[in-house]
Amino acid sequence: MTSYETEQARLTVRRQRDGTYDVFDGAGVRVSEGHGERLLAERALDKIARRNSRTVRECLTCDDTFLSEGPHNRMCNCCRRRARDGAWLASASVTGTRPSGGVS
Repeated sequence: MTSYETEQARLTVRRQRDGTYDVFDGAGVRVSEGHGERLLAERALDKIARRNSRTVRECLTCDDTFLSEGPHNRMCNCCRRRARDGAWLASASVTGTRPSGGVS
């Protein structure tokens, strides 16, 4: 089980007396409140679980550390943006090195 799944399992959505849905943590503390629909509360739960499961990782491209949302997130935002725009790919193919100076 990943840290995200573990965090998600600790959170629950409960319907309140006023008809709204709130998100509670494992200790029963309300962490998000006042959602008019269960689906909105479940989306809030998912967002909270992702935020709580972040960890510091090294970028596979430039070796800088960044706050990662999970094993699927291995590139920092700067390198991800360069890869999306094609800038990193163009410079790597010309020089044969990574932006940090390492050999690709």
